[in-house]
Order: sequence, then C-alpha cells, then structure tokens
Amino acid sequence: MPLMSSNLSEAHPRLEGSVILDLADARIVDVNAIVAEWLAREREILLGQVMTEFWSDHDSRVALWNAALLADREISTEVGLLTANGSVLRVGMRCERQRREGRDVVNCMLTPILSGASAEPPSDVQGATYRSMYVEATEGMYRSLPAGGFIDVNPAMARLFAADSPEQMLKVFSRDASVVYADPEEGRLLRDSLSTTGSLTGARIRIRALDGNVRMVSENARAVKDAGGALLFFEGSMTDISEHAATETALRESEALYRSLVDYCRDGVFLIQDGRLLFVNPALGEMLGYAPEELVGRAYMDLVAETDKASQTERRQSREDGSTEVQRYQIALRHVSGRTVVCQVVADAVFHQGAIASAGVIRDITDEHQQQLALRLAERRYRELFEQSPVGLYRSDESGVIVQFNARMAQILGYPDKATARAEIHNIIDLYARPEERLGIVNAVRQRGAVIDEVLSLRRRDGGLIWANLNIQRIEDADAGVQMAGSVQDITPQIEAEQKLIELATRDPLTGLPNRRQFEQQLATRLAQATANGATDYAILFLDLDGFKWINDGLGHGAGDRLLAAIAARLSQCLAGRASLARYGGDEFTVLPLQATHRAHVEALADDISAAFEQPFDIDDQVVYSGASIGIVLGHPDYRFPEQMLRDADTAMYRAKLAGKGKHVVFDEAMHAEARQRFDLQSAMRAALERNEFCIHYQPVVDLRDGRWLGCEALLRWQHPQRGLLLPGEFLQIAEDTGFITVLDTWVLSQALVEVAGWAHRSGAPPPMLNVNVDDRQLASGRLPGQVKQALAASGLPAGCLRLEVTETIFRDGTEATNQRLHALKLLGIGLVVDDFGTGYSSLDSFASSPFDAMKVDRSLVKDIDCNPRHRAIVNTIARFAEELGMELTVEGVERESQRAHLLAAGCVLAQGFLYAKALPAEAFFLRWQAQIAARPQAG
Repeated sequence: MPLMSSNLSEAHPRLEGSVILDLADARIVDVNAIVAEWLAREREILLGQVMTEFWSDHDSRVALWNAALLADREISTEVGLLTANGSVLRVGMRCERQRREGRDVVNCMLTPILSGASAEPPSDVQGATYRSMYVEATEGMYRSLPAGGFIDVNPAMARLFAADSPEQMLKVFSRDASVVYADPEEGRLLRDSLSTTGSLTGARIRIRALDGNVRMVSENARAVKDAGGALLFFEGSMTDISEHAATETALRESEALYRSLVDYCRDGVFLIQDGRLLFVNPALGEMLGYAPEELVGRAYMDLVAETDKASQTERRQSREDGSTEVQRYQIALRHVSGRTVVCQVVADAVFHQGAIASAGVIRDITDEHQQQLALRLAERRYRELFEQSPVGLYRSDESGVIVQFNARMAQILGYPDKATARAEIHNIIDLYARPEERLGIVNAVRQRGAVIDEVLSLRRRDGGLIWANLNIQRIEDADAGVQMAGSVQDITPQIEAEQKLIELATRDPLTGLPNRRQFEQQLATRLAQATANGATDYAILFLDLDGFKWINDGLGHGAGDRLLAAIAARLSQCLAGRASLARYGGDEFTVLPLQATHRAHVEALADDISAAFEQPFDIDDQVVYSGASIGIVLGHPDYRFPEQMLRDADTAMYRAKLAGKGKHVVFDEAMHAEARQRFDLQSAMRAALERNEFCIHYQPVVDLRDGRWLGCEALLRWQHPQRGLLLPGEFLQIAEDTGFITVLDTWVLSQALVEVAGWAHRSGAPPPMLNVNVDDRQLASGRLPGQVKQALAASGLPAGCLRLEVTETIFRDGTEATNQRLHALKLLGIGLVVDDFGTGYSSLDSFASSPFDAMKVDRSLVKDIDCNPRHRAIVNTIARFAEELGMELTVEGVERESQRAHLLAAGCVLAQGFLYAKALPAEAFFLRWQAQIAARPQAG
C-alpha cells in the first residue's frame, strides 16, 4: 500500500484519504486534509481523537480494529464514516501495520465508494503537490498506454525494477508494458482484465527486474477515461511483497500447526476472562505443578504471590475497563509445592464470546531472574575491582570526554585523589604529550575494535612526562552509546632502562658519540643512496690520534679517557652541521660529511680538523697537545660496502702517519697497488683450500670458578708456504670482502665436527661443547640448516654438542626474516650464540624474540674491566641482561687474575683468554683435554 509523506496534510488531496493511527489505542497520529474535509472537521481537532469513534458500524468496531491489529500484512475492508452533519460516507479502507519513528502505527488509506463517474482532475496546486508526492513516494507508481509501454514511472518504480533511473526504465519498457512480468502471458491477461473491469486491487503477480531477479508485487491500477468514457491510459502502483508472500506461506503452515504448537509449547499459554482461567496448555500446568484441567475455571489471582497481587489487580481492572494495550510484565506465581515461580507474561486483548479477555503466554524465568541477581552482584564487584585495580582505568566517549576513571589513574597522573582529577581533567586528549597521537589511536580502535600495548607519553599534573602502556577497547553501550575503555600502566622505569641499554649499544659511553656499528650503519645508508643515484659525491675521513699511547702511559688511562672526551667535544663543535662524527674505537674517530662533497671540500674539512688540534687541552691541570693523522676516501663506483671504504681509509691513514703525523692523505691509485697485493693473497687463499693449507686451532671455554675446560671455539689458521702460520686477522677480511668466507666457514664447520667427534671416540668420554663461527652471509643464504644437518650426519657428533656463533649484524636485514632462519637452525637441536655483544648496535627486542641460547662479551669491554668503571658497568649490565633472558654468557679476552675477579663479581661463569690457554692445534688441545678428564674425580 502507499507510504505516506512525513506530513499527511501535504499529501495528494485527490479522492483518497490518508490517516495514521497509534497501534496502542487507535488515536489519530496524522491525517491529511481530505479526511478532515470528509468528516467536516478541522485537521487539528482530529489529531489525538480515537478513529474508531468515527466508524458508523458500532457493533463491529472492536472486531474490525482487532483485525487491523492482528494482521501482519495489508487488509482491506469497507467502513462508514460519521461526518459532522450526521451523514455516513462509505469508504474502502486498506490498513497496514508499520514501524515509524520508534512507535507502532497503523497506516490507513481511504477511498470513497463512488457510484458514478471518475473524480474531477486536481487543480494546479493539487497537481504540483501530487507530483511531489509521486516523485518522493517509496511505492512504485506508473502510467502506461492500454496497448503500449510505460509513459511515466516514478523513481521508486525504477528502483523496484533495478533501473538506474526512471528514464532508463521508460527506454527499456516503452513498447510493451506486459514484458515487465515474469510470465508475459500472465501479464497480458492481467492488463486485459484491467481494460475490461477498469481497475485492479491488490493483484499479486511476479515481475522480472532488469538485473534478472524475480519479485512478487501487489499491483493496484485503474483505467483513466476522458469525459466521454474513452480509455486514455492506465495508472497504478506496485509494492514489493516478496517477503509478505513468503510470510503468508509460513503463516498458513503455522496456522495448520497452531494447535499442536500450543499443546507442545514449552511456554505456558492461557486465556483469562473476568479473572478466571478459561484455557491453559500442558506447559503452564507443569510450570505450576497442576494438571491443565485443575487450573481451568480457577481464579488467576489465587496463583499470584502476595507481593504482586496489587499490581495484578490494577492490570485486570485496566483490561476489564476496555484497554486493548498489550500487557508485558514480570510476576511471581505460586507453585503447588509452595515455592515461587518468577514468570514473564505477555497478555494481549482479545474478544471471547462477545466480551474482552486476555490471551497470552507465560515463561518461567526463575533461572534468568537468578542470573540477573548474580549479574547485578557481578557488576557491583566489577565496580569494586575497577576502583581497587593496581592499573589505571578510565572510560571516555569517542570525542575523549572523560566518563569515569579510578583512583590509580589519578595517582599515575599525579593527582592527590580522584575527585581532584575529575575536576581538572575534562578530555583525555589533554593528557597526551602529543595530542595528534590520539587521532591515530582512535582511528585504529574504530577499525580494529581495540588497541593493545600502545606505548606513548602522557603529561602529569605537574607538567612532567611519563611513559605509559595504553590498552583501549571500543564498547557499545545501549544507554551511553559508543565509549572507549582504557587501561594505563606507568612504564617509565622500563622505558628509561631500555633507552639506557640502547644508548649503550649505539653510543660510545666515554664520548657520547655514535659508536662503530652506528657509524657503519650511517655509511651503509649513504652508500645505498649514492649507488641508487649513480653518484660518487660522498667521502669519509678516518682519524687516528698521534701519540695517544704515550699520553695513556704517561698520564694514566683516566687522563687518556678525559682527553678522548675533550677531543670529541672539540671536534663535534668544529664539525657541527657539516659532518657526522663517531668514535670508531680506541683512539680512532671517523667522519662522514652530511652534504654532497668533492675532494677540495673534504681536504678543507680535514684542514679544519687539524686546526682544531692546534690549541692544547687542559687535562688534570696539565697542558696536553694532541694531533691526528687523517685518511680520506672519496666516493667511487666500486664501493658497495662500508668495510671497503673503511679498509681503504685505514690504509690512507697509515700513509698519513708515515708522512709525519698530523697530516691527511687521500686514498689514491698507488694504494690500489696494495689492493692488488691483497688480491694475490686472495688467489692464494682459494688455492690453499685445495692444498689443505688451512687448519683449525681450538681455544678452550673454561669455568671461571675452577678453570675446568667445558668446551672450545674453533679458530681458523692458514699455514702459508712462504709466510708461515697466518692468523685470521691477516686474511679473513679479504675472505669477507670477496665472499669466500662462506666457503671457509663451511669447511671449518665440517672439519671441526669430524675432529671433535674423533676426540670423543678416542677418549671414550662425552665430547666437549664446540663453538663454530658463521658469517652473516652464510646465514642469510638460507642454505645453512641443510649444511649443518649434513655435516652433523657425516661426523656423527650429537647436535646438542654444536653451537653456532653469529654477530649482531645478522639483524640488519630485519628481525622477522632473521628469526625465521635462526628458528630453522634451532629445529636441528643445536645451540645459537650471539658473538661480540656490546660492541655495536642491534635492537634489544631482537634478543627478546630470538632463539639464542648464549651471548659472548667482546674482549674490548674486558681488556680494562679492572680499571675502567664504564666498561665494568657495561659488562655488569650485559650480565644482568643475559640472566633476565635466560641466556648463557661467555666473556672473551681474559688475560689477568684481576679481570677474572671482576667478572666473577659480575656473575660471569664462562670465559676464554690467554689466562687459561691460547688457541691450540687440534692434537695439542685433545691431549690437554684428555688429561683434564683423567684428573677429574671419578663418580662412585
């Protein structure tokens, strides 16, 4: 049926009346002018009146209204309207229940039952109003020619047929309107009937939309004729009743099953009239402990608990006074045993044998009632927990306005109590140190429903900042709308500790400058940018202090440290805004110009650095002069890695020292000749592997407490035919530069496993733990797990006896990818060790999420631990860090008893160093290890 406009007084005033009635009491909610005109009353007077009072059929008013109430679809009937002058106007009435603006209403369309000709055409004003309603109507409306297609459709009609616009629909169906029907033949018969009878009312027929979907519609139409009775066109409307049709089918089935459903319904069903039960189903009897026949004829009030009798008396009186309102209430009824049954009742007004009665259902909600009581108790406990929580808790609306927060929240933010905080904090955004962060968090909550473990900075009442861990969840509250529920933990101490560790990992603690690893990362970034752009406008400067060893020996290491700090401060001031300065190690500094540069500019920078050393330094009230030899490397297309530039810069620096110190030298072609010599060594190294010139020495890993040998580290040596035994420092850099290091690492792994397995076989004792170094590139290749598995199988050594050592630089490619490779190795059953920890930078989080078993402290932090409090503090911190992560710790470079004492005090247990033994040839190591085993007390 047609949907009315929001104001019926503006609806089309043709011979069709429209009125909207409140479902509860049939009072007029809205009415158009034509109905007011028919009733000869002002529209404003009609609003609020009971519509049934205007029906002339007194005897059938209630029955007719009940039919309208109970219908879940459109109904049509005929009524007489009592006008103000006493006459009766017969109208056709179509009613439909609807939901509008939160209330249930009945929408009634009234059409006069005329005896003669069609109505007069509307006036211009009426026509304009009609057209507006026609366009805005939600019901599809149309006009079509008797033997042709559509000539006008409204937007709703176009939407019904899935057309983009009325124009599109008119274009498609301009020739034959009958083709809109799913069955064109059925459509032609319908239109033939319309031509013959002149009207259609509620004709049900299937249509086919442009998207191919078939819908069931209800069609109303009439034939429009001219004054002479000649047929002009058809006009009508279509309403999609597909759902209604399905509902009617279901309704017919449900009516057929009505009696069985009532009989077997788990809820109680009843009929009450004059306070007595006229019908009950078995479920209601069972609910109260009676047979159904025992309850029929009994007074309902006899079953009501004393606490609810007064309210039930009021409900009965209201019904017997004629109220047709659906009664919904909760009531306590008495079981035959005497216990109380809490019930939910829905009772509707019906007419039974000519008098009003109540029919409805009763549901036993005793369990739900108990659950609600428990819920209220839980809510009270929640409020108690909320207030007493050790974590800051709050609620706000989406705009940030504070709704609630607990005492701990006030305490975290520096307020003396919750009341003061509530008075001073109005919006959560006021707490953000960076308010713009809240928008991103709110958007994330809207998208994902929650934000977990967000770390950010909040502002306290005194203006100070704290680091907080924030968790927020979006909550939809039926009463309060959308809210944000959050928790806040003050994690300032943890963040400060992490920042301190990060600073230790990336900064030189003595000078505050970036350390070696940090500088190499900066240089790698610069190289990558230059390579991508095909540029060579970059350079580095490598500084080595002249005579620093004399200052250390003469004035002491403390004075040497203070001199390094003073030099760092002066050079930082000299290079500010022009270059990045780093302490590369010991008395070495590196410089990376920030802007594009060329040789003259870099040499001028070197001159400024040299000039900075012309003024002496005041160290411990002594005048100290210092200088630096500077090696310069200019950008070149051949450079790909930082170590290449640093190697050549180191070469140039030593040339500068040979030139008389305090000089600077630019790496040139002559020095490339030296690179050629390294190439020759590289070639010889490749041949050496084929000639079995490489061998492995083993340095023991000992227990600091008693000196016992617990394991060993495999260290590569080269027995060169001309130069004798070469240590790794003399050839490994070349191997790393050329990528040959992976070949050597694979050989060392296989050979060491075979030799250590042989020791166990010869001695009959369990093998020692074996540590083998692995290059980053070998790990990154992805082939390492297969190589390790194959080598273990070939040697027969248990996987638990092998540990692979890698450096922190493995995380340069990202933590996630690296961890995947490390976990693949762990699946083999071997151990993993991070080598040289504390000498460079890597994210501390990398270790928390990586499967390392142990870490090794670099010898640079151990060499002066007995006299350098800074290095001692770093080692202590690393020892605690390893303990917290459950990782074993080994220190390298232990050479003196004083170092051993400090390491034991720090909690270190395992060590390597000359204090115990240098790296030994395989057979020599085996004999000393075997002797130790023999000297140990035997069990039993």
